Amino acid sequence: MPRIFTESERENLKNELLLKGFDLLREKGYKGMTIDDLGVSKGLFYNIFPSKEEFTIQVLTKQNQIFYDIIAKHMTGQTGIFDSIMHIMTNKNHQLLFLRLAEQQELAKTLSPEKLSQFCQEQRNFYREIVILFGKDPEICLPEVVGNLITLLTTTINSIESLPFLFKEKMNDTIFYQAHMLYHYIDTH
Repeated sequence: MPRIFTESERENLKNELLLKGFDLLREKGYKGMTIDDLGVSKGLFYNIFPSKEEFTIQVLTKQNQIFYDIIAKHMTGQTGIFDSIMHIMTNKNHQLLFLRLAEQQELAKTLSPEKLSQFCQEQRNFYREIVILFGKDPEICLPEVVGNLITLLTTTINSIESLPFLFKEKMNDTIFYQAHMLYHYIDTH
């Protein structure tokens, strides 16, 4: 007979799975990660999450809070916006999850138009909070532009090995200038 979980146990298990999924997605990618990798039965998984796609969206949403907390912590010091951006984007200790370009495309294809629209709205709201955290007015410093610039920067960082026509020996310079472009937009708006 299947075990009955209290609401508290279910929420704890859900959070454990999201954290484990975070590590697995970073390690194996969206296509490479399987439900079996999470160490729970498929029945239990689908009792908590309606699909692998929804699970992935929830992992990405949970990461937004981690990303926000890292920026907030870094911004409390004397560090400016540019140094904060560079620190977060290049510091391997943060272990943030950024889907590769092909993974983003694959995930987007599997989502219903409604779910994709909902996720995009959640992302818009998240980037609005980032803009406010940077001390900017989201009516002037548009969250959508900041989101696009961050996504392009993180996609570049995460796709270095999978884009064979990039000049890998110049990736640090490329990342620096992409981060500077993001900073310039935030600073001037």
